[in-house]
Amino acid sequence: MKTYFYLQCKRVLRFLPFVAAISVTLFLGLAIILNNAIFLDSTSEEKQLFKIGIVGNPEDTYLNLGMAAVETFDSSRFTIKFEQLTEENAQNALRRGTISAYVVIPDGFIESAMHGNLQPLNYITTTGTSELSTIFKDELTSVISSVLSEAQKGVYGLRNTMREYEQDGSSKHMNDFSIEYFDFILGRDGIYKVTEMGVSDNITLPQHLICGISVLLLLLLGLPYAPIFVKKDFSLNKKLLTQGYKCHSQVICEYFSYFIANLLLVLLILLVIYFSGTFSNGALVQFAPSFSELLAISLSILPVVFVLTSLTFLIFELSGNLVNGILLYFFSTLALCYVSGCLYPIYTFPQIIQNISAFLPTGIARSYLAGFVAKNSSLNTLWLILYSIAFLTVTILLRRHKTMGRCDG
Repeated sequence: MKTYFYLQCKRVLRFLPFVAAISVTLFLGLAIILNNAIFLDSTSEEKQLFKIGIVGNPEDTYLNLGMAAVETFDSSRFTIKFEQLTEENAQNALRRGTISAYVVIPDGFIESAMHGNLQPLNYITTTGTSELSTIFKDELTSVISSVLSEAQKGVYGLRNTMREYEQDGSSKHMNDFSIEYFDFILGRDGIYKVTEMGVSDNITLPQHLICGISVLLLLLLGLPYAPIFVKKDFSLNKKLLTQGYKCHSQVICEYFSYFIANLLLVLLILLVIYFSGTFSNGALVQFAPSFSELLAISLSILPVVFVLTSLTFLIFELSGNLVNGILLYFFSTLALCYVSGCLYPIYTFPQIIQNISAFLPTGIARSYLAGFVAKNSSLNTLWLILYSIAFLTVTILLRRHKTMGRCDG
């Protein structure tokens, strides 16, 4: 069988330069699509800072101090950007859409609040504001109202209690209590921990798209090999049977020659990423791997290449002629990738599709890559190997049926 394996490798590798050119073209095309998808996600409304205008007396010392404190110390500076404007400028900016809303702070608001009198604030936004901005407005006003109300109750409750029991120094204690409230509000992000769950498998949308499109690309790499492995005439295979070359031996030799060719293509694409830094653009993620990371990726991707090439080989064996084989391969792999969440986040599909995709080979392959990115170990490797063995077994049975109907090899 060594001679047959060598001849199959020679046959496949002779076709490799043509397939490599197609593969690089596919890779660049998918990279452009990925870049645009991630750019749209990064520039979406929920990823932008909310710009809110503040209309108040620009000479108000307390207002300026409050604005400086919020912009410097408060964690809200990462989601909200305040701009101090006149009311006319704020109205114009709101019409142009450069700010989401503006707040009118009446003169003497801080002084009145210091004496326990909270004047109402006017929050102005447009009727066409998006749902996200409306939710933000409701949450923001609710939190501010609650914080101011409770702080006021605490500070003036302390003063009233001290006066009731005829204790001196209420002003000093009120100031100290106000500073404690202020410190607590500024440090509120320390009382909770934010964990980003990602869109699926604990990874971000860019990482999810990279894993999904990688599976799609690996499947599309097999399409140019259809003219070699889609067979209509099995006379040569029948002759090999008479000379002692069993069905399983033929399939294994042909498959591993195809596996090696695909592995070389994967290494070629990884080298293209390594040397050109295709994914180092800030619009994507920082995915320009070091050489050690390149080796780790190459080794970790072996089970994925194994299962996808065995699936490809089975589809080739199922095909009766070249045209049907290409159509069957293209539409079946595209459908599998689609329902497995390789093109869209899996949570966008109905629950029944999500449950099914977890058992599809393409879905398991995507989850395996996602687990590698998230550094989570799982049983996906075992499932990939079992699927690969099952696909090769079915391919051998089909070859037996096509060559002899049944055979003892």
